[in-house]
Amino acid sequence: YDLYPDALVILLGMFGATCALVVVLLALQVGQHVTDERRIAAERDVVRRIVDGARGVAIIGADVRGRITLFNPGAERLLGYTAAEALGRSSRFLHSDEAVRVACQEQGVPHDFVALSRALSRPGTGQHRMGFRRKDGVERTHLMTLSRLEDERGRVSGYVSTSEDVTDLLAAQERLEE
Repeated sequence: YDLYPDALVILLGMFGATCALVVVLLALQVGQHVTDERRIAAERDVVRRIVDGARGVAIIGADVRGRITLFNPGAERLLGYTAAEALGRSSRFLHSDEAVRVACQEQGVPHDFVALSRALSRPGTGQHRMGFRRKDGVERTHLMTLSRLEDERGRVSGYVSTSEDVTDLLAAQERLEE
């Protein structure tokens, strides 16, 4: 490049310093990424322990098509299905036609499981009574909440349902009223 030797040394030194700075910045970025991944994994583990530890509550997750993606031990205990039997199936199989009809009537929506799901998952709707059909065919009444899961753009990416079997409680309350 026909430069003075001193200028060449200065340019090479600046190039080396720039490369070193880039490497340091990349190393910091990778370190931050690793730290974030560990924190996310730890949070995921805590959530998994909470979900799995809720033995008296059925927690059922579903994708946007209603296929079950999460079936906690509480759901196994209350509904009689194993997670392996439920995962990938439509959540519709957990409800009889009569339970869907009654819930649709209470919500004022057409007799349609999708319309019912949308109505029950509206923000701020709270808990609802819903019939769940156990594996043994017995219909039980659950007090249920259904929440939408949204991605960072606000689009629905799935649903999560939490429910408790209140059949015996309702029967006892009815007997007391009589």
